[in-house]
Amino acid sequence: MNTRIDRRQLAIDLCTRSTCFVKMASVISDQIGIFAWGWNAMGPYGLGTHAEDHAISRANRKRLSGSTITEAGFRRGRYILSRPCVRCYPLIVRMKIKTIEYIHPNGVWSVIKL
Repeated sequence: MNTRIDRRQLAIDLCTRSTCFVKMASVISDQIGIFAWGWNAMGPYGLGTHAEDHAISRANRKRLSGSTITEAGFRRGRYILSRPCVRCYPLIVRMKIKTIEYIHPNGVWSVIKL
């Protein structure tokens, strides 16, 4: 995978890896560059992994503090509001990620500084 592309574009591209009806992806980056990414997936017994959880589990913990997480999502081929859910937001805060970027249904990006 080419991780030299823009983190927002990578998040959009990674959505295709999701096995869920609502396809979500997360990319984590810092001043050095992109260092982790993940997507949502259905697990056993109907339990699923969220994209943020997947990306954070793959990340170098030392680089998480002060980093940026970028979220993208699709349903039926269209962007959806991709803001972290109530389960993932506290995880992002606990990991000391400082910026959240997410896409809106109209393709516009928003940024939250924590």
